[in-house]
Amino acid sequence: MKALDRRRFLKGFGGLAALLALPGGRAQGYGAPGKGAGEAIARSYPEDFAGLVVPQGKPFAARPVGQTPRGTSVLIRIREAQPYHYHRTHTEVAFCLDGEGYAEVAGERIPLAPGRGVLIPPATTHGFFGRMDLLSRFSPKLAGDIVFVKGGAGPAEGRPLAFRYQAAPVPSGKRFSAKPLANQALATAVALHIDDEQPLHYHRSKDEAVYVLEGYGGVEVEGRLFLAKPGRMVLIPATARHRLAGRFKALSVFTPALAGDVVFLP
Repeated sequence: MKALDRRRFLKGFGGLAALLALPGGRAQGYGAPGKGAGEAIARSYPEDFAGLVVPQGKPFAARPVGQTPRGTSVLIRIREAQPYHYHRTHTEVAFCLDGEGYAEVAGERIPLAPGRGVLIPPATTHGFFGRMDLLSRFSPKLAGDIVFVKGGAGPAEGRPLAFRYQAAPVPSGKRFSAKPLANQALATAVALHIDDEQPLHYHRSKDEAVYVLEGYGGVEVEGRLFLAKPGRMVLIPATARHRLAGRFKALSVFTPALAGDVVFLP
């Protein structure tokens, strides 16, 4: 996915042009933001996943969205079930994009439909059932840590955190709001409501995965601009300077947990 041309972006947002000029400053005491940061990854749902077909006789299929140093994103297309399994050392944040069904996590049934999600801790047996598309974010970066079990007879060391996307209103005089939805040591899910722009900032040791639900705008990462529209996914590595601008709502998943790791730049 190519970055949006800067001139077209600024022309499209008119009054935001001055706000989107990328400053060359650095936050004192935190080293050089952007140094060594990986490339941002952008994908669009459903168009980039139109060719994902569940093979005949199989209950699901999956396609990588992309990975950053501290997390992996995967699109899971379920047509019957993703059988019971667990991840030894990884947290999974699964968010329903389309269809409906449910997750069964450590014996607890959690309904899933567009806008609903669940955070599943490590070593916690779970399965997904129904007919739906899930966007799953794994923390840390996934490397084959999937253990399938029969009949759900596996470990249940953690408890699931179910959530429904609901953004907070933007307070008067502010330009955005951020509402925590689910939090665990390896991941934090946040509802973002952008109503103008975020200040330029970075996260020292957290990657951010953004999924736009409604509205339009732009995501700027290290000077590259990506159109924000419904279905846009943007993966932002730690230390990359970035900001979201426009008027839209998005789900952000931070890996590992955010824990106040936000450094605003002058």
